[in-house]
Amino acid sequence: MPTALHQHHAALRERFLLHQEALIGLDLDLAQQRLRDHASALREHIRCEERLLLPRYATCNGEVPRGGSVTIFFDEHRKIERLLEQLEGLLSSLCQDPSHPQLRRGVLKLLEREILLTHLLEHHEHREESILLPTLQTELGEQGLADLLVTVFTSDGSLEPDSAAT
Repeated sequence: MPTALHQHHAALRERFLLHQEALIGLDLDLAQQRLRDHASALREHIRCEERLLLPRYATCNGEVPRGGSVTIFFDEHRKIERLLEQLEGLLSSLCQDPSHPQLRRGVLKLLEREILLTHLLEHHEHREESILLPTLQTELGEQGLADLLVTVFTSDGSLEPDSAAT
């Protein structure tokens, strides 16, 4: 059964695909707006995880699974944020001269960089699904985990208004 976290990850992936569709269509203004929207949603997602999920995970009893230290989750978030900044900068550069003869190659270079972000996000989501969520479920029980996730994410994968504030 998908959790609110799974659904939010899927919504984030869809936002990114919409950006990439605009990018390959060479609609740079739309691609830039969609990347901004995606980056904003992803940054808010990270803030919610760091404010609500990871502190609770850090208090779980028992041995930390290999690859499951809180530090690793925070470090991955910083890597994701740095990649987002790089992508936003590269796209901004492309938007400055959309008639440049090397535009298509610039778009290809950007798409290659975006693959790095996609792989990092896939790896991070796998870590959350194989370590974070099972550990929280063991500690809180199935209903406790579901309740915690609902405080962060709605059932349709969007952020709860209360948790997005601050």
